[in-house]
Amino acid sequence: MKVKLTLVMFSALTLTLTPELAVANTEPTPSVGGIQAVELPDGTHRITLTRESQPKPERPTINRLTAEAKNAGADLRPALEKYARDLAVANPSEVADQPDGPAYYPPVKIDGIRIEELIDLGQVAEDEGIPHVEAINRYAWQTDLQAVHNKLESTFPDEASGTSLLNDGRTARIGFKGKIPELALQLARSLPGEVELIGDKGFSKKELREALESSSRELGKRAEVAGYVGNYDIDTGVIRFEVEPQKDLKDRGKRAAVLSALQLQSPANPRMRIEIELTDDLNLRPAAAVGQNTGVAADDPYLRGGGILASGTTGTIWNCTGGFNVIRSDGYHSTTSARHCWDLSGDQYWFYFNHPNYTGNRTTLGFTQNASRQYDFTRLVQSGSISLTFTRTFYAALNRPRYVTTNGTSPVDGSRVCFFGRTSHTTDGAYTCGNIVDSDVTYRMAGISGDWFGAIQTIFDGPVSTQGGDSGGPLWYGNTAWGITSTGGSMNLFVATDRINDTDGLGTNWNVWTCPTC
Repeated sequence: MKVKLTLVMFSALTLTLTPELAVANTEPTPSVGGIQAVELPDGTHRITLTRESQPKPERPTINRLTAEAKNAGADLRPALEKYARDLAVANPSEVADQPDGPAYYPPVKIDGIRIEELIDLGQVAEDEGIPHVEAINRYAWQTDLQAVHNKLESTFPDEASGTSLLNDGRTARIGFKGKIPELALQLARSLPGEVELIGDKGFSKKELREALESSSRELGKRAEVAGYVGNYDIDTGVIRFEVEPQKDLKDRGKRAAVLSALQLQSPANPRMRIEIELTDDLNLRPAAAVGQNTGVAADDPYLRGGGILASGTTGTIWNCTGGFNVIRSDGYHSTTSARHCWDLSGDQYWFYFNHPNYTGNRTTLGFTQNASRQYDFTRLVQSGSISLTFTRTFYAALNRPRYVTTNGTSPVDGSRVCFFGRTSHTTDGAYTCGNIVDSDVTYRMAGISGDWFGAIQTIFDGPVSTQGGDSGGPLWYGNTAWGITSTGGSMNLFVATDRINDTDGLGTNWNVWTCPTC
């Protein structure tokens, strides 16, 4: 049960963006010449590039396959799969490199879109209850939007103020602390969808992240706190914490005193503020589970991300899922999973198993001592007499290996992503997709030590959410790695893989092992 008492910490001056900025347009904005420039009451500016004025994507092959599937009363996904495999056979030169053995889908493009992305959009369509071609029309451009977002963040790190995909994929919003750069307008014109450019917001995403993390560290030191979740709103500049007090402080008569004790230092930027709300139970649970060892054995020699992990050398069997394989700057390899799997089990060694259709003699993995204390991931190395070959592949669904070509950085809010976990997905080809509702979350799970940073919060529209045993599993879209499963319960949190090479992650000499040419 949430408590309505809320503590708000303002700086000397607090200015809030108008509600208009927090609501997506339900239809394209009227304009002259395809551009509408608006000065909002608080001085914030908006330029809208309407959908009609933007480039139109050309997808003749997808349109033809869609029409053929509709006439045959069939689904689009099998048609795309067949076309990709036929293309790979007829035109081997169109197939990207596969140095670690063949993936489940041949790495080819259809109308410029990777087959893996088209398959993921089919899963998005199934989970959201819309036609496959509608999911392609709505969300296929998120890859282009992410590239624009990354370019603007790297070029204007102190000015970029966040990017969102809104209105069910129909509108992108790109914000800036000060004036809208000419480069932003230039890049926005290349996107095949409506784009809102917001200027003079008064704060950057960098400032929001720094204030969130410093406030989280301060909050984590308070004896009154059992657990918390913190995030920020890139439209309003509000940093919010939902706090679960210690058991002896949950009495309603003590709430006002608890809120007063939790007062944090206000952000230095007057356009930002902090809000704290109390709740009896965050219902934030680690997605590890006690269970039975369900591993199998055969002859596949590879160690892939997303494999099946099980402890048990000390008696109790804990189940988790593998994340992505990582590489050190000197070429040494390891794999990853959730840090709390090690913390809860107390086991130094775990067993790795490939998926049923890619089975192999199990290998033993040992947790390393450089597991992150700031992020909920850890590194595992092979030990024992059996050794499998590390690959740049991961299981993107049960029995569906694919290559990682990119380690994603700073995901766009509202983008669609997918996850696999050993508990949630037990049938052939099963996985789940949803949308990112917050790309930067801090949290502490009650009863588990440590303040965790750098999480991605995702909502899933399908029937499956993260469950015990899914911890450590991969979060991705297409061939891009995005995160590693951390929590379930009321909130699905995935620690971002772009934090792996942080000083407080695995170290600056570690990163997700990718194959850019695959």
